Amino acid sequence: MFAPLYKQLKKNAKFEWGEEQNNAFEAAKAYLCSHPILCIFNRDERCYIYTDASRAGIGGVLKQRQQDGTLRPVAYFSRKLRSYELNYSVPELECLAIIECVICWHHYVYDNEFTVITDHMPLKWLNSIKKPSARLFNWSLKLSQYKFVVVYQKGKNNVEADSLSRSPVTETVQNEEHLKIVNILQKDELIVMQKQLTNTDHLKKVDGIFVKQTPLFKKIVIPNAMRNE
Repeated sequence: MFAPLYKQLKKNAKFEWGEEQNNAFEAAKAYLCSHPILCIFNRDERCYIYTDASRAGIGGVLKQRQQDGTLRPVAYFSRKLRSYELNYSVPELECLAIIECVICWHHYVYDNEFTVITDHMPLKWLNSIKKPSARLFNWSLKLSQYKFVVVYQKGKNNVEADSLSRSPVTETVQNEEHLKIVNILQKDELIVMQKQLTNTDHLKKVDGIFVKQTPLFKKIVIPNAMRNE
């Protein structure tokens, strides 16, 4: 859906704006202005992870059953395929979608049995595949720490995950140090400090961290907890 806009972000891409791009832009605005539909995660309820893959990307939806008996989304995941993943077989792509979603929602599903719903029948026997490829075998080992069952569902009934895999979100590359700084700054005791810093002209917040900017240089503001590392 948003692919025409993502193409404009590629390096050295020629800027084009026509009906296709404008429709994607209007759709994006409509989604941003619509009411949120995500439900709050409930530790006592079972998780259902719907996954799908395409030649464009992978996607998934984490759902839980609500008091009225309906399954509602708690979180969404999608990303574009990396260049080397374009050569993966269909089973490998479908398995990639599962493992990426499970890792993304590790904090939700670890130590709790959950259900994975896929539209690829062979993956129903993921944990008992005979003579799997090296890649599938490695992924199977990673998934062995989780307690889950795989259920097959026809693709036409897996609309949300299918849509996410075909209109993946462009992946943001962040290194471990960057994420560590962001996580520390997210702590409650630093919220007040952050609000005070935002009133300082020479400090800007970029991707979750503060950057001191002058005409001559840029420096990352390191939290006190990391200054001795």
